[in-house]
Amino acid sequence: MELPVEAYASILFDEAELEFAESEIIRLQSVLKIKESDREDASRKEASAGTALANALEEVKRLGAESPLAAQEIKGYFAARRKQNRQQINELEAAINSIYRELSRYIRVRENIDTNG
Repeated sequence: MELPVEAYASILFDEAELEFAESEIIRLQSVLKIKESDREDASRKEASAGTALANALEEVKRLGAESPLAAQEIKGYFAARRKQNRQQINELEAAINSIYRELSRYIRVRENIDTNG
């Protein structure tokens, strides 16, 4: 693919344009390396997620179900039940902490009784 001399004979060489083009090439090569690295990371994560999904589905089948239901397929108020369950978990955790504090007090009282006996 040859250009006729008339197509480029009138173009003047510009050192600043050359330097800009060279620096832009270097910058874009750096960006390309970063994007390639990001793509490789994403591919690894995708493969890992695929493996995790396959393992989870195998476990679901092993437990006697075909496949888990999607949130949209679950009848009732899924989001509300989830929020309610989270609240119940928080309440139970608070109760457990209260019981542990009370148990610690009883242990200290018993230790005082044993030492002062």
